Amino acid sequence: MVHAQQSRGRGYFYYPENVEKLLKKNCLHGVIRAHECPGTRKKRPNMPNVDQGWYIDMQVENGFLCTVFSASDYPMSNPQGNRPGIASIIGAS
Repeated sequence: MVHAQQSRGRGYFYYPENVEKLLKKNCLHGVIRAHECPGTRKKRPNMPNVDQGWYIDMQVENGFLCTVFSASDYPMSNPQGNRPGIASIIGAS
């Protein structure tokens, strides 16, 4: 469903077709993932920033993929000025 990220040697890339398959197969409306540091994203121009604490990375036919980053001013040794984010899921089961 995801592909190993070779450029950093760790982590995974989420591709739209794979997110779509995951959502359909599991009857989901979205994926909320965590911890993509603001500084890391700034080094990759194809990725939107998470300076506000979250970002909807992609929308596909059946839902979305969102990143939430909960630490503010990360990292402490070189604060980036980012805001913390949280995810609340509200709705009927």
